[in-house]
Amino acid sequence: MSIAWTGPGRRRSVLRTALLTATTAAALAWTAAAQASITVNVVTGAGTPIAGQNVTLRDAGDGFVDSGSTNAQGQVVFPSPNATNDPAPYTAKVTSLMDDCRQFPDSQREGSVGGLNDGAVVVLSIDVTVFCADTSPSSSLPPATGAVDGPNRRVVALPGGTADLDLLLPFSASNVVVSAAGTPLNTPGTGDSVRITAPAGGYEGVLVLSYTVDGQQGSYELGTLTSRAVAPPVRLPGPIDIEAIIDVSGSMAGTDPRYIRRDAVNLLADLARPGDMLGAAGFDDQSKPIFPLTSITGAPAVVAGLKAAARKAIVNDGSTNYNIGMADAFTALTTTAGVDPQRQKALIFLTDGGHNAGAYTNGHLLFAFNASGRSWPVCAVQLGPKRSFQPADVARLKRIASETGGQYFATEQASDLTDIYNRCFNLSTGQRTIANKTFTFTPRQKKQFTQPIAKGLPQATFFANWGNGLYRLVLTDPRGKQHTSGRPGKGFTFRHGATFAFFRVNKPLPGVWTVQLVNVKLPTPTDRARTSITAPKKK
Repeated sequence: MSIAWTGPGRRRSVLRTALLTATTAAALAWTAAAQASITVNVVTGAGTPIAGQNVTLRDAGDGFVDSGSTNAQGQVVFPSPNATNDPAPYTAKVTSLMDDCRQFPDSQREGSVGGLNDGAVVVLSIDVTVFCADTSPSSSLPPATGAVDGPNRRVVALPGGTADLDLLLPFSASNVVVSAAGTPLNTPGTGDSVRITAPAGGYEGVLVLSYTVDGQQGSYELGTLTSRAVAPPVRLPGPIDIEAIIDVSGSMAGTDPRYIRRDAVNLLADLARPGDMLGAAGFDDQSKPIFPLTSITGAPAVVAGLKAAARKAIVNDGSTNYNIGMADAFTALTTTAGVDPQRQKALIFLTDGGHNAGAYTNGHLLFAFNASGRSWPVCAVQLGPKRSFQPADVARLKRIASETGGQYFATEQASDLTDIYNRCFNLSTGQRTIANKTFTFTPRQKKQFTQPIAKGLPQATFFANWGNGLYRLVLTDPRGKQHTSGRPGKGFTFRHGATFAFFRVNKPLPGVWTVQLVNVKLPTPTDRARTSITAPKKK
């Protein structure tokens, strides 16, 4: 009879076991479903993780499913969605990422990756800048002396120099450190802005960024640092690429009311030799293109087109932002189609005032530390009354010239510009000065000088520049033959503008030459003119 008692007990036991087994199986099934999560890794186009960024998950009908913030490794994990309420496939989206290194409205970045199901592990790539120059550093810091080349992910500075970086980090980031070979270059801080100091002994190598986001540690290779003494410029024989950067800010209306800047650019177009490349860009508080880097072919139409562009585009408007001018020049000389990175390059930078648009980011150093291994010289031209420039402005322009192996010029008179541009061209192309004379003219006065020319010169340029009025330049060779604008002669080229004229002579005869400058018309009581003779340096 015991069976009567044990039978039901056994049945209850079997039932309990069956129930437990079913419950366990269901739990395991739920756990397996929960583990089939969707993992999204948010990175830049170069694969750098993007921390602290909000990501939303949308279903097949674009309905909201879930959202989350990327961790220090740029990753967010979404639990398995309820396929009944939120049908697959899913799409992960980033729609509100702000790229501080881009100009509005291009600063708004977004990206998405679709076709996701449970268990997916995907990469969501967004076109966002890893770092750039911080143009609004703390006002308590002295001006930075290094440059940041964000597009190429590099920082350049002299040993011991400083650079301000705007980093791809959430503002909540802490313990932010940029290091070189394990040595921190800054005091650990918070936020997405940091100032680094290059090692006093120099450094060329990788920069590593480390940080903390929401209690998690993250790090990645930020870019590179080049910190060493500047290799001096080498004036190579042959063609050169020159970029003229022209201040077109509103103050130029008073500094250069006659637009002699246009004549100076015209002079460069005339001086440029076949094979040279010449470009020009204006700047105020924005980029103002004049003409792109153009190969000089010797065809008159090419030069005429450049001059027409200069007449149209050189105006007066806006404030003064050196950063824009430097960036435009570097971009033109390094990214223009057909540019040889190993060829000699130079920049002429003209301004009538100090930089007044945030921090100057030392873009001239990109010319000093370029791919050729030698500096590209910057001719820094300061135009206007001395009162227009603070001591720090003058020191900056002198530093721009000296740190690139260029030269600094200062003049209060716009009428000096064509003479200065001629000298800048000669310096950039390795010309030597054979003679240099300055004269004061009254109306219809004639001045001349003689100069012996040595045998074997491949070329010589006889140049004159003046401030007002009309002049006639006449050249007499050692045989007594006169060369004029109407009859320059075989092997002679004559060019002129509103404030300049020159003869370029191929294989000049050795002996004594006479340079004569005649005033034809002068609206002022007196005028100053400068004449020079230059020739390529002997090898």
